[in-house]
Amino acid sequence: MNTQKVRYNEDKINLGTATIRNEDHTLGNIVRMALLRDKAVKFAGYRRPHPLVDEIEIKAQTTDEKKPSKAIEDSCDDLIQHVDSIEMKFRNAMMRYKGESGHN
Repeated sequence: MNTQKVRYNEDKINLGTATIRNEDHTLGNIVRMALLRDKAVKFAGYRRPHPLVDEIEIKAQTTDEKKPSKAIEDSCDDLIQHVDSIEMKFRNAMMRYKGESGHN
């Protein structure tokens, strides 16, 4: 049994597919949107190959500036930074709320 979380396949020049196990539309759509913000990305999409298969495929086509694998990696790094920023703002807001209202 293949237990690898992420597999990557370079389909053609500047076109690649990342297959991610145990994920669904939530991750697929957000990575697709992050990829589309990259100026080196010409096309980005995702699909769930089959409803009974618990994985998604994220496809990216890029210009010669960047390989698709690098574009996917950069997009995921950007998303991680964004989520970390949201978490920090939430924690700070909760500390202010608890301090102002006397809640524990």
